[in-house]
Amino acid sequence: MMKKSDADYADAVLDVAVFLLVFIVGTAALFALLQGIHAPADFAASAPILGATVSAAITFVRSRAHAVWVTVAALLAIVASMSAATIFFDFSSDGLGYHANAIHELAEHFDFLKSSLAGHYAIYINSYPKISWFYAASLLRLTGNFEIGKSINFILMLASGLVTFSALRGSSVVPRSLAAICVALNPIAILQLFTHYVDGCMAAFLSIQILCIYGLFWNNGSRHLAIPLLLALIGAATLKDTGLVFSSVLLAGAFCISRIRKVPLGIGASGAAMLALTFVVLAVNPYVKNLVEGHHIFYPVMGVGRVENLISGQTTPQFHSLDRFTQLGLSVMGKTRNENPLDLATPRLPQLKAPFTVDAVEFTTAGGVDVRWGGWGPLFGGALLLAIASAVWSWRSVRRTAPLLAIVAVLCVISPESWWARLNPQLYVLVCLLAILALQEKRIAGYMLVAVLMVNSGIGAYESAIMMRNAAGYLKRATNELSDDHRKVLYWSERYENLQPMFDRLNLNFERVGPNGAGQLAAWPCKELLGELVCARP
Repeated sequence: MMKKSDADYADAVLDVAVFLLVFIVGTAALFALLQGIHAPADFAASAPILGATVSAAITFVRSRAHAVWVTVAALLAIVASMSAATIFFDFSSDGLGYHANAIHELAEHFDFLKSSLAGHYAIYINSYPKISWFYAASLLRLTGNFEIGKSINFILMLASGLVTFSALRGSSVVPRSLAAICVALNPIAILQLFTHYVDGCMAAFLSIQILCIYGLFWNNGSRHLAIPLLLALIGAATLKDTGLVFSSVLLAGAFCISRIRKVPLGIGASGAAMLALTFVVLAVNPYVKNLVEGHHIFYPVMGVGRVENLISGQTTPQFHSLDRFTQLGLSVMGKTRNENPLDLATPRLPQLKAPFTVDAVEFTTAGGVDVRWGGWGPLFGGALLLAIASAVWSWRSVRRTAPLLAIVAVLCVISPESWWARLNPQLYVLVCLLAILALQEKRIAGYMLVAVLMVNSGIGAYESAIMMRNAAGYLKRATNELSDDHRKVLYWSERYENLQPMFDRLNLNFERVGPNGAGQLAAWPCKELLGELVCARP
């Protein structure tokens, strides 16, 4: 029988995770509501403070025995995440592009049923789900700091690890801890920690859902796991269009499993109503808004009116013409590469390799934020083969959890772009789930698999840190040269990217010159920084 102290400890860890999830989802929902009803600016700016207050209140209502230390621990984690988020600047093209466009626009105004956001990326930022943007915009409105919004990546990564640890209660501390670390260190999440990309957040939300379902129905976990399960469902569904599909599949699966195994989800009517209201606030724009404006809910990424070449232009025609299963197999088992589809000298298809081998190009490519082929890491193909072998050795556990494994496997192939790692972070979660089953059966294969996954994620983290350090150093040197050690004014030729956070971080004065005025800068000393032309008056 499990010791009471172990159950209490697992519940306390879960309470910290719930606090973090309520803070993220609550802050985003409150900011969306206040901006949507056009509340005074000071009210909208208070959304993060209100979100933390709501999280603390729920904690004290749910778990008075350890509410104080749970609240303190969660608040410290939030503050630490906000501090860590500012270590590196977001150098990614999407982060400087449509994510920055959306966050700055939402910080100023928002309408529930109208496409009112402006900018070069208006078609996307008006029609995409917005929970991460609401969160970042609320912090931008409160602090004036654009980079703090990246803290969502750190907070959700921590929450996914804590939920995993709690869901596996009953197991010894070492395998639980290894499993929690392994799940949290999803390579997609690691590579996007210092960006405004949202795929790392999706990895965390899906991990939380999957581990909560496992804990609820197969591991005699706390009934309170239903709370992070539903919070993560809301988070994923309002993060990306695909998240709505993934969450719908997981919710339907959880409901069916609950009925079959006669285990209730265990959430009261008041809690369900509050979660439903939160989902409505976050989902009205874009899903209902798109319908009101005469589109469908997944506009403009698919169906009538979709943006052409949104995906096909990201890879070679030869690879794009293959079926999704072949694409996925080649991407997983091939070399980690970011080939230019327009360069005919590069391979047209992923190059297959021996498992557990890594070449020099793979090492440097593994740190990229958006690797096209083999983006799960250079050792992931070998890890997948090892996971299959461990599933054979742990066949009793695999057979017992077959319904959940089948659901996760469907999630891994349901998207036509399942070959693209950042669009399929759940494949890593599937391998982690097989590792957990092996660990719980005390199989050596489980420990081997965890070790391979950690080394794989470590390679990506190391190379990513080097890339960001080098990029930060180059930007500092380049802007110092142009500005004559900050004495000259920089003139920025704005195309599509938003470099203002970079100028703010480096304490540089600048004047914005739009595309039509770029010609006047031709005779000035200039440098191309992050895709933009930046010049200084001679």
